[in-house]
Amino acid sequence: MILPMSKIWLSALLTLTALTMGCGRDAEHMASPIVYAHYYGWYNSDQWTQPVTDDSMLGLYDSQDSAVVAQHIEWGKRAGVTAFSVSWHGEGSPTDTQLKNHSTPAIESQLAEDNAVKFMILFETPDILGVPHGSVIDFGAELSPGVSKGAKFIQEMNYLADSYFGSAGYYKIDQQPVVFVYLMRDVVNHQPYFDTLKPNMESKLDFVHSCCVGQRFYEAVNYGAREFSDVG
Repeated sequence: MILPMSKIWLSALLTLTALTMGCGRDAEHMASPIVYAHYYGWYNSDQWTQPVTDDSMLGLYDSQDSAVVAQHIEWGKRAGVTAFSVSWHGEGSPTDTQLKNHSTPAIESQLAEDNAVKFMILFETPDILGVPHGSVIDFGAELSPGVSKGAKFIQEMNYLADSYFGSAGYYKIDQQPVVFVYLMRDVVNHQPYFDTLKPNMESKLDFVHSCCVGQRFYEAVNYGAREFSDVG
């Protein structure tokens, strides 16, 4: 079941909070609990026809309504949310349009407030790379003629760096932008692409702190996946 934003942070993702502790925190974050909440910016008239909860406090809203986004951010601040982990489906997708035109400006507009909420990317790996959920995600496999899934991953990460990582509203750990990569546990043959991605990122920013989400959590250290925490 897909939850409306009014309920998303109630699940608060304690597992993700535990993950951040493994990744390291700066002095500012040590002073108060870190709370992340998934944010799904894909709701519209078509989406509400799917099986979803029927008690959204804002009714059958449109995620590209700026007033709706502002209310979601306000609720996030009241709930003590540190950052929204924003579901993202690639360059030019509806979630990319929503984030660029609505969520990012709204988040940047409230940064002067003491309890300001930031955002980071939840990279929806299976959807972006055209793989059914639960299947092996082979970075070496062909996505389209002459383009591997790993090459597509690099392309999308470069786009994120150019489009979002420089935003004052983007969430960082030790000044490093954070990206959650969904279902990293299913990814194979990734290392050559991580090795290629690192210098690409260094030409755009100092480093990307990539925390990969799956049945087990992995930390990408120098773009080499290393398991550091099991989650039951």
